[in-house]
This record gives sequence, structure tokens and C-alpha cells, in this order.
Amino acid sequence: MENEFLIKRKISVIVPVWNEEKYLPVLLEALDTSLKSDPNLEVLVVDGGSTDRTRKIAANYGVKLLKSEIRSRSAQCNLGAISAAGDILFFLHADCLPPFDFPDRIRTNTDRKIRSGCFRIRYESGNLWLRWNAKYKDWDWNLLRFGDQGLFMEASLFRECGGYKKEWKVMEDAEIVRRIRKLTSFKVLDSSITVSPRKFYEIGTIRLQFSYLVCSFLFLAGMGPECLEKAYRILVGSEKKSVRFH
Repeated sequence: MENEFLIKRKISVIVPVWNEEKYLPVLLEALDTSLKSDPNLEVLVVDGGSTDRTRKIAANYGVKLLKSEIRSRSAQCNLGAISAAGDILFFLHADCLPPFDFPDRIRTNTDRKIRSGCFRIRYESGNLWLRWNAKYKDWDWNLLRFGDQGLFMEASLFRECGGYKKEWKVMEDAEIVRRIRKLTSFKVLDSSITVSPRKFYEIGTIRLQFSYLVCSFLFLAGMGPECLEKAYRILVGSEKKSVRFH
């Protein structure tokens, strides 16, 4: 009876994208396996104006494709949530791969009165700094959570907390989790998402890690979204064409 109830809860996987032709096929191929075996699972790809083959790739996989007028993860996640049919929302980055049994893990935990949570992470690379970064993000504390951990929550909770704040382009996931924690419990599951280390390679491992630490401190100190965005740009180097808040 319990398993029958679990499989009835529909999960909407929401993937905000912008120029993700390299990583999106890998993610959609993995999700396609889950889609074929789980009728109560849907995938929504929310494009922020890609200029590469991202939209065509999403269309080829037959997932629900949405176009956001604003290129911002906050705006794209909100659009996906509004369009989702599931009563559980799972926000997933295009360069992240969830564990194969993620639907069951999410359903099991939300059915135990936990209305929100995320996964632990591990990087494709065995770089020492990246392993440290993963441990830093996995630490089960109440202050910060990050989008590459795969945030999930009940759709009713998303509406209750007001969704993502569109003005937040940096630390937007930490900001929404901060509001969620005021309403209900939040759990870090004992299972990992595999994350691409691309941003560390593009910007520099130590530089990006330092940028994350500074922005985390500024966020906890109460700095607003515009100042945080400016600080992040300065820290990573605005001259970097690959820098994205996405």
C-alpha cells in the first residue's frame, strides 16, 4: 500500500538552461530512462534564450519545452513551477546527474512529512579542492544550500513561500531555502548528485572557491541581491565570457 501511494505522487523535474548543448543530452538521456518506467514523472526544460542547439535537443527528447523572456535561473524556475503538473518540484541544473533512483528517494522523504530537501554532491573530478567543496556543501547545517544539490519541494510549499525572488541572480537557492526553513523542515538526503566541475575549470578552482566563500559570507551578513551580483562579478572576473549565473 505504501509503495502504491509513493508512485502516485507526480514529480516535475524543472531544468533551467542557457546554451547547454554539451551537457543537456547527457542529462535528458539519463532522465529518459526514468520517464519510461515512471508514468508520474515529467521533465520541463526552461530555456533562457539559447543561441546554440539546446532547444532542438530538448525537442528531440520530447520533454516539455518552455521559453522564458528573462535569462535568469530564478525567473526560469518560476516559469517551470507555474507550468508543472506535479505536486513535487525538483529543480535540477543541466550539468548535474541525479541518482538513478531519485524519484523514489524524493517521494519517500516527502511522504514522511518532510516537505523539502536536496541531495549531497560529488564531482566528476577527483581534484582535492573539489572534494573539499563537496564536503563544504554537504555539511548538514541550517545556513546555506546550493542549486547544484538539486532542490526539491512540494508544489504547495513553493507557492506558500512565494517561489524564487527574480532579483536574486546569485545565491538564489540559498535565499529560497532560507525562507523555506522558516515554514517547514528541510532534509539533505543520503545520496549524491554528480556535478560537472566545468565552472572550476573555466574560472579557476581556487578563485571560484574563494568567490563562493566570500559570497556565502556576504549573504549571511545580509547583503542584498544587487551587491552580491556585483561582488561575484568582481571576484570571478567580469572579463570572463563564460561567467554565468546559470
